[in-house]
Formats: sequence, structure tokens, C-alpha cells
Amino acid sequence: MLLGRHVVLPGGSLAIIGRNLEENGVLDRFLSRGVRLEAQEVPGPTTLALGEPPAADLEAAARLTARYGQGRSRSCVAVGCRWPDGRTLRLEVPPSPPPGCRILKER
Repeated sequence: MLLGRHVVLPGGSLAIIGRNLEENGVLDRFLSRGVRLEAQEVPGPTTLALGEPPAADLEAAARLTARYGQGRSRSCVAVGCRWPDGRTLRLEVPPSPPPGCRILKER
């Protein structure tokens, strides 16, 4: 995929973080390929964690979603997670990059 920030999460899962409304919209077209993450109370990116990421990678993706959104100055940000089968989860995370993440590319 030639858009967004591509990040390898600590457990090896891949996440793609949209950088603007256009990229967020494109990521929405690929929701069947992983877990969609979005900040709940502040504007921010859409993140797609590909596949079925383990809990630690899901939390890392949520922290990155919070960090790149407008809640970065808060101590905690609510991030909603939605699986292709309709399951949902709400995580409260600090908006800081988790250790062990590697940014592969920004387009």
C-alpha cells in the first residue's frame, strides 16, 4: 500500500496510519484486512493493524493512533478498535510511541 505511515509493531504486526482525510478514507476500503483503530473523543488518524494482531500490538497501534491525533497533549486518549467481524474494543492509552516500533516508510 503506497500511503500513510507503515509501522512494524513490537510483536511483528504491521500497522498503517493515515496522515490525512484522504488516506483515512482509503484505509477504510481495506477494513476486511485487519483491525481499524480511531481516537474516540478527538480528531485523529485511521489506523489499520493488519491481520489479527496480538493484544500488545493492538495496544501499540492504539498508542500510535493517539500520538498522531489531536489528543497528543492529553495524558490518556480513548481509541476504538473494530474487527472485520464486528467485534469492538475501547482502549485508554497514553499518546506516546511504544518502545519497539519501527517506522518503515512515510509516503
